[in-house]
Amino acid sequence: MKIRNILLIASLSFIVLFSACSKEKTEEKIVGTWHQISVGHIPEDTEIVWSFEEDNSLVVTRYKNGNLDKTGSATWELKMRFARKNQLEIKDYTYDFDGANRNGTYLIQELGDHLKLQRTESEDDAPFLWMEFKKE
Repeated sequence: MKIRNILLIASLSFIVLFSACSKEKTEEKIVGTWHQISVGHIPEDTEIVWSFEEDNSLVVTRYKNGNLDKTGSATWELKMRFARKNQLEIKDYTYDFDGANRNGTYLIQELGDHLKLQRTESEDDAPFLWMEFKKE
């Protein structure tokens, strides 16, 4: 019985340690500058850049014809989910150029040189939103 308890405690400790390291590595991959890829709703003369900062702030900048046009902000938080896809939560989004609210919870579908997000929960009546980015 004593050995079983020791093994259980060791296993749980390993899972907690692994989860903490995994969250840190995922956050490191997210932090940085990402160029939003148009999936049909960004005009050709427009570039939108998302900068995920280490302090969990998010700066969204729009350029038109290469010139700074508008800047907004938000906060972000990574939510790790054991044995399922991780989630990224965006809150306090103040940037609005197309009338769409970007606040919500997103499943991280891909994270590497590209970031693919699928919104699954939102404050408004239209939770589904797909966004893709390429890392700078």
